[in-house]
Amino acid sequence: GAYVLDKHDYSIHSTAVAEAQGVRIEAIYALHDGTVWLSTGNHLLHFDADEQLLQRIDISQRRLGPKFINAFMEDSRHTLWLLQSGAGILFYDREQRDFVPAPWQRGLDPQAMVEDVANKCYWVGLWGQGIVRYQPDAAIADATVTVAQDGTAASADGSHANRGKILDIKVDPHGGLLWATAMDGMHAYRIDGDGRLQECDVPQIRSLAQYNLGNTMVDGLNNIWVGGSRYFMLLRGHEGI
Repeated sequence: GAYVLDKHDYSIHSTAVAEAQGVRIEAIYALHDGTVWLSTGNHLLHFDADEQLLQRIDISQRRLGPKFINAFMEDSRHTLWLLQSGAGILFYDREQRDFVPAPWQRGLDPQAMVEDVANKCYWVGLWGQGIVRYQPDAAIADATVTVAQDGTAASADGSHANRGKILDIKVDPHGGLLWATAMDGMHAYRIDGDGRLQECDVPQIRSLAQYNLGNTMVDGLNNIWVGGSRYFMLLRGHEGI
């Protein structure tokens, strides 16, 4: 279920949204206006800061197999994106009041997405295929996508396979770097002028390889935080645990 931490007294209570109680939460995201979107697997729920439900979208009938909701992401234009395994990338259409498919390359499994304002693109972390550069134009019917592979995926001989299994990505607020957590630890990539990524050697993050890392976040002081533990169990469909 989903829980709320009250900053006034630091108490924690279950959300008042009944549909978000006692169920698995796949993804949760707070928007610029203080409202929150979350996925329970069968529903996408949108509620306000007072925990009043604003919208419920039933997605149970849209699934032809396991399709995990991996993440929400709001960009600088306040477009809300949704990343779903097996379905690709979707965006919220305010007129339709629903998430609709964005242009996307079939066969790529998106796990995390971040906007790169300086380079006028998005970066998308994939499961097993590293990080790609994404430049959609969802405003026109014949929108095209440029997906430029970089050096973040596994080697051609299959080595470093876990490097391409991306868990989360963030653009460094100080510019020029993209941080990524993967199944083999944390990586830093320098964004070149031609829009490609080159891995940087950052000695301070080498020790993180002993941990199982997860989501990253940027705080109000532009510090980058990453969560992790020494124990990790991940269920990914047919791949097992």
